[in-house]
Amino acid sequence: MLLPTSHMHKPAGSHGVVIASLMLWLAAFAPDRAYAAASVPPPPSTIHVDNSSPDTQDQVTVTRLRSGDVVKVYADAGASMPLGIATVAGGSSSATVDVGQLGSASGHIFVTGTQPSYSESRRIVKSFSAEPTSLPLLLAPSALLALGQVSITNAFNGTGDSVLVTGVRAGDIMRVYTSERAAAPIAQATVHAGQDSAVASLPQLGAGEGTVYVSVTSPPLLESARVAKHYSQEPVTASPFPRHYHCDQ
Repeated sequence: MLLPTSHMHKPAGSHGVVIASLMLWLAAFAPDRAYAAASVPPPPSTIHVDNSSPDTQDQVTVTRLRSGDVVKVYADAGASMPLGIATVAGGSSSATVDVGQLGSASGHIFVTGTQPSYSESRRIVKSFSAEPTSLPLLLAPSALLALGQVSITNAFNGTGDSVLVTGVRAGDIMRVYTSERAAAPIAQATVHAGQDSAVASLPQLGAGEGTVYVSVTSPPLLESARVAKHYSQEPVTASPFPRHYHCDQ
């Protein structure tokens, strides 16, 4: 009589073959990373976003990390490719990720952390502010001169006139213009080392009163706006050659 197949004797070692085959199948279709525990995500308080001016690389810095940790920054929660990646160097506890330009407006990014032997963490959302609106130092104008800093000498005809500016620093450049929009100055002077004033010599301003416009440039700043300074007419004195009157007898 034949025994049911369920009671048939199986060759020795067949269970080991089945288990080995199962392990090979798992290795082929279920990569190790699927079974690795997820990394701990970085707390929002450890993420700093620097949204710089348009000509500067924006950066995301994450602190309180360990050597070998990997930081990835994404544009949104579903993006497959990160904006940038950085690995914590040996002996360091932070990583800075270059992310190109985030844009002039405020917004959000998403950050993950990956510790060695662990899978990538979930994404943490982090808001950032708009780009700064203040001008960089090199594009900012110098401080406007006060009227009290400017003195004008409108000398006698035949004598050079001059403009004195006080309360300035060595290296400052003062310029004198005939109008608020004149393209070129009629005179300029640079404050010498150890001095706090400068005198600009200029041609005759004329016999009458008038106005000149004075600016200052304090490197590395740009030229200041021009301040309008009124000057008086040339002094009037008695002629050095008195008139002679003749009386007819």
